[in-house]
Amino acid sequence: MWVARWILVLIVFIVALWFGFQNNSQIVTVKFWKYQAADVPLAMTLFVAYVLGALTWFIVAIVQYLQIKAEVMSVRREKARLEMELSNLRNMTIEEDANTGEEK
Repeated sequence: MWVARWILVLIVFIVALWFGFQNNSQIVTVKFWKYQAADVPLAMTLFVAYVLGALTWFIVAIVQYLQIKAEVMSVRREKARLEMELSNLRNMTIEEDANTGEEK
């Protein structure tokens, strides 16, 4: 499955690169808040937008991965605790239960 994903990413990258070369003569003005860049090639603008989108996706993916990893660790600790409790209950003899004064 990872091969198909990388092939798709490669295709999108090639199409974006081809689109940039086809429109290399296009000049745009980029305005972002108070920042303004005049006479920037459209291909450069598209490339920067693509890279920023990829970086954003990467950061979100890392955060999700770390959250899932923390949850797995928590579940493993809980599982180990429950297995220990179950083992202790299985190894408890009837006499120990009678000594504690509990009724069944």
